[in-house]
Amino acid sequence: MTASARVQKKSAFTLIELLVALSLAVVLSALLASVYALVTSVYRSQAGRQTPDDAARRVLGRLADDLERTFVAANDPHTAFRLLTGAAATNALWELSFCRCAAAPGEPEAPWADIERVTYSLVEEEISNRLLICASQPLAGPGAFQPPRTNDVIPGLEQLEIHFFDGKVWQDQWPPTGQTSSVPRAARVEVTALRAGIRALAATDVFIPVGNRIESRTKTNTPPAR
Repeated sequence: MTASARVQKKSAFTLIELLVALSLAVVLSALLASVYALVTSVYRSQAGRQTPDDAARRVLGRLADDLERTFVAANDPHTAFRLLTGAAATNALWELSFCRCAAAPGEPEAPWADIERVTYSLVEEEISNRLLICASQPLAGPGAFQPPRTNDVIPGLEQLEIHFFDGKVWQDQWPPTGQTSSVPRAARVEVTALRAGIRALAATDVFIPVGNRIESRTKTNTPPAR
């Protein structure tokens, strides 16, 4: 027997080895399936135990965090800030869409940041039972060519209203009539959550610094003339 024949014979799998490998694969698959079912059941049970206060705080925290990181580039329609209501919204009561800037994974420095378009949609399943759906999509990289991914779904909302301040009045859509490329100065979010007959109300105002000039309030004293 030549050396090459001995190598080929040694590298081949026997029937017993294949059966053992197949058995291990079946056991591993069953184990993974049971772990996935357990995690899913725990998540659903926790979501079901959330109080209306939890849902309201979750909505306010999520929206405020994203709005405070708003990113808008001048003359770039891909980063436009808009709130659509009524017939203009796609299968939703309203649709809020804007870009947010977030540090890239593992990169704490601001220059190494990801720009994503985030879209919030308020969907009515039935009267006084609405869902807030959040989806996002990167503006660059492979993810820009993929469908938007759903990041969060918050159920049990009775009402959710959002308005934007243009410097003079609060607007219920954005951009306001007659404006095309503007950024609101602030957002006002009011949410009412209803679960098991228990109602919770919460509201917050969020300052949006992008594109808005902030006047300095620092007082200086002029030194006396010599």
